[in-house]
Amino acid sequence: MYLAAMTVGLPLPLVVVGAGRLGLVMAEAIRDAGLDLVGVVTRSEAGRSRCVERGIPALDDARGAATAVLCVPDDAIAQAASSLPSSVRFVVHTSGCAGLDLLDMHRDAALASVHPLHSFTLADRGHALAGVPLAVTARDERARALAFALARALGGHPFALDEAVKPLYHAAATLAANGAVAVLDAAIACATAAGMREPEARAALTELASTAVGQVQALGATDALTGPVARGDAGTVRAHRAALASHLPVRLPVYDATARAALAIARRRGLDDTLARAVDRSLAEPPTP
Repeated sequence: MYLAAMTVGLPLPLVVVGAGRLGLVMAEAIRDAGLDLVGVVTRSEAGRSRCVERGIPALDDARGAATAVLCVPDDAIAQAASSLPSSVRFVVHTSGCAGLDLLDMHRDAALASVHPLHSFTLADRGHALAGVPLAVTARDERARALAFALARALGGHPFALDEAVKPLYHAAATLAANGAVAVLDAAIACATAAGMREPEARAALTELASTAVGQVQALGATDALTGPVARGDAGTVRAHRAALASHLPVRLPVYDATARAALAIARRRGLDDTLARAVDRSLAEPPTP
């Protein structure tokens, strides 16, 4: 991995800006790959403490770095980029949605974005990037080659992503990760309201969700869909909505949205039109607690 980075002349040394979940993982992966890491730029005491815990230098600025990897929220990318020294030769941000225009103040440098299609925690270490798909966006071949080399050095699997479709790509990632968390939160709330203890509900429902995800991976969503909507069981859908309206009305919109999405899949699979219309009506009528 180190040789791949050196073959295309990745500018060294590197600095990471931001000591959050991704920034710490990136910094450790860079260090573990044998690349010259100056440290992590962070202004917060919490960030500095995290760096110390991992044996990574905490920096006030990116002075002396030739490559900068910005691991900051989208709204902070432009400000972080503007704080970099003019001598930087390769600037990367890690947003899955934002374009490269936020880096334009360094237009004489190679500019790219590298977004990991993965969800990280503060407990994750550098090896968490191993095997992770990394979306690479660049405007020229030189920047693309550098970004691919960096991604491979970190142990990831890079793929090219056009800048124009980044918001659509990131919407997909958000639905798959954040959407799943939101739906599971609603499901766990329903189960606990029905009398299950939260730890048991969380364990059982995440296992159920994992099984469903495995089926989607193996078969595709159309063939993996099960449940009352897939069967056209309007009466069960009506009972679900009545129970939610009575006990957890705040969760009803989540149920309705996912049921309508499931109905679209069921229709695509060939659900009888009469049954599909009945489910559609059960979702349209006001629930009766």
